[in-house]
Amino acid sequence: MAPRSIMSWDDLELVVDSPRVAQLLGYTVDRVQRLAKEGKIPAFKVGGSWRFEKSALQEWIKSKRNTYQERIQKNGNIR
Repeated sequence: MAPRSIMSWDDLELVVDSPRVAQLLGYTVDRVQRLAKEGKIPAFKVGGSWRFEKSALQEWIKSKRNTYQERIQKNGNIR
């Protein structure tokens, strides 16, 4: 069963699964799980399945956005 659409952060549960995060980020479920396994996205396992805290995801996205903006300001491009 496909996860229901996420309209805003308010629609998101406090802890979500990989398919929900994939939908939110526009990634595949495999990519989300690989990032979690590599420690590149904040996650934890419950019964063998990856779970993601809403607040940790928001902070992770914010840090990525800030890093991206800093690189643009420093280099004048998005490399």
